[in-house]
Amino acid sequence: MEEDSLKYRRLSGSGVSEIVATVLLVLIVTSIMTTVYITYNRSMNSQSHKIKIELEKINQENAGLDLIDYYYITDNSTLNLCLFLRSNTVIKLSTAYIDNTMVPSNKLLAGFDRALQPGEVNCVQINYSLTSGIHTVLLVTEEGAKFEYTITLP
Repeated sequence: MEEDSLKYRRLSGSGVSEIVATVLLVLIVTSIMTTVYITYNRSMNSQSHKIKIELEKINQENAGLDLIDYYYITDNSTLNLCLFLRSNTVIKLSTAYIDNTMVPSNKLLAGFDRALQPGEVNCVQINYSLTSGIHTVLLVTEEGAKFEYTITLP
């Protein structure tokens, strides 16, 4: 009888350690897989966000932002650009460059950081000192789409 109880103790003791070992292995594998999934998911979300921004940039560049008219007020150094947005794509201008020089944000007076209205003439005003002659104006959207215009001032 003593032999039977010793066998029972040995069996029951080894059975518990096998269960504990199995549970620990399952927990370790689960935590590793969770970490891999979270890392992969974040990476994919970041990539899809970048792709979405690039597609929006392409859509904006293909939308057509035509320069209808422009004029320069020498008294207060204000360049006014009248732009026509041909499509329904939302465009928000964020930055301007004149002759390859970035215009400071406090000099961007009107038409920046707001959506331009499709099918309408939208006026953009930039306070920037210009001389007579040919100038290049580059308007950039939040997504990075670029619209370049050449203007001539008398």
